[in-house]
This record gives sequence, structure tokens and C-alpha cells, in this order.
Amino acid sequence: MKRKYLYFCIIIWGFSLSCTKDKGTSAKVSISSQLDNSATFKKYMTYESSLETGLVIDKYNMSNVDFKYISSHVKGVHSHQGLIDVYTKAGMDNAADYLANSLKSNLYYLKLKAEVRDVSTLNSRDFATLSHKVYYEDMHVKKLDYVNLKEQRRVIRLNRLNLKNN
Repeated sequence: MKRKYLYFCIIIWGFSLSCTKDKGTSAKVSISSQLDNSATFKKYMTYESSLETGLVIDKYNMSNVDFKYISSHVKGVHSHQGLIDVYTKAGMDNAADYLANSLKSNLYYLKLKAEVRDVSTLNSRDFATLSHKVYYEDMHVKKLDYVNLKEQRRVIRLNRLNLKNN
């Protein structure tokens, strides 16, 4: 189950981030200061952290999502509501919230690449590391409390079991 989450996170990061060569640490320092001052970066990280929190607490019920169903049915979808319906039929809970956060995250990432051109020079792993460092350490945003999130996850799973049993 944890592997599914890992693979899914990798797919999302791979989709939203470009893979190009790194230009060195001196470029990263200037990128850090540019990201620190960017309102677009703050919005991007807000949606990314919301997705991360949702995945950790199992808000989207990813362990029961049929990804083969999604890949086979998403090709013929031409509307946002149709996409939500496909994800819901595949077993995802809160599909509208998940898709909204994913799309907004991708939108703000593209805006960020246009605003901070040096972001394009980073590969996906370096950008993820740098963005978490800038957002959680340099901007002093409270890091995710994984112990508390695990408790929330247990409550969500118990509620799902109770709904199935009733």
C-alpha cells in the first residue's frame, strides 16, 4: 500500500516537474531567494502540501483506486466533471478535491517556471528538495505533523469501515 502511494507521488511529481540538468549550487542559492519572494511559489506549495496531507491521511483512498480503469477511461473524457466521475468510479474518495489540487498545483508550477526561469534548470528531485527547504525552513511554515496525521488517517479508515458495515 505504501508503494502505491510512493509510485503515485512519483507520477504526480514527474508529471508536474521537468527533468533537466542541474547547473550547480550557486544557481540554487539565487533560486532559493527568488522562490522565497515569490507569491506564485507560496500558492504552488499550498496546493502541494494539501495534496501531500491528503495522501498521508488517506483522504483519497488511494489503496483502493483502480489505476488501470482510470488510464483506460480517461482518454475519452472531455470535461472536468467527466474526469471526476472516472476517478470516483475507479474508487477514489474526494476525487473533486484531489483533481482541483492537482490541477492548481500544475498551473502554479507552470507560472512559477515562467516567473523564475532558473526553476527549469533543476531536475524534479532537486526542485522537490529545494522547494521543501525554502517553504518549510526559510519561510518558517509549519511542517506536517505526521504523528497527528496518522491519527487522522486511522479515524478516516474507521469511518470508512463503519460506513461499509452499516
